Amino acid sequence: MSLKPGGSHLPGHKERIFSVKFDKTQSSIVYSGGWDDAIYVSDLREGGSAVAVIPGPHVCGDSIDVVGNLLLAGSYRNKKNLLLYDLRHPLKVLEYLDMDVKSSSTHQSEMLLYGA
Repeated sequence: MSLKPGGSHLPGHKERIFSVKFDKTQSSIVYSGGWDDAIYVSDLREGGSAVAVIPGPHVCGDSIDVVGNLLLAGSYRNKKNLLLYDLRHPLKVLEYLDMDVKSSSTHQSEMLLYGA
């Protein structure tokens, strides 16, 4: 299968892809994420073309999961690294889940997520 750009406003992935997840309730929908700080939603009925983008997560492992209208994404960064989205409103983070374990010397999270 090839994931393809969806037009000028949905260019598709430009960097490595590390996680691909099929939607269990909509068998033609695929979510993919990688180093380009976005999760692309592709539709197999459209030849694998991107039909939507969820900006934000820097995916570096198997860190995408979908249950119903919720998408969980783990992001490899020091802040706001576990994100929950409502797929009915994918441009806005529903909740930043608290995975931060603060280091006393740097005040940065020590959690850089590879899986979620």
